[in-house]
Amino acid sequence: MEFIAARDFRVRPGMVWKKLKKSGSLFITSRGKPVAMLRDVEGHDLAEEIKFEALAKGMAAVSRMREHALHTGLAGMSEVEIENEIQSARKGR
Repeated sequence: MEFIAARDFRVRPGMVWKKLKKSGSLFITSRGKPVAMLRDVEGHDLAEEIKFEALAKGMAAVSRMREHALHTGLAGMSEVEIENEIQSARKGR
C-alpha cells in the first residue's frame, strides 16, 4: 500500500505516475489522512474494472448492514417480521 501527499500529487505528477505504475494503486493523503485512491487501469478492460469496483462497494455495504444487524439485535428477525418492516417502510414513502 503506497501513500502520497496531495501536495506531491499536484507538484510532482510525474513521480506519482511512476509510483502508480510500480505499485498498481496509490492512496492520496491530506493532512496525513487518506482522501482518495488511484488505481492503474491501463491494459485492463475499463468496464470490467468499474464492475469490480461496484461489486466491492456492494459487498462492503452488505457486510456493514450485517454487522449493524448483529449489534442491534435485528439479525434474529423472522421472515414475517422482515416483511412487516418492508411494508411499513413502503407505506411511509
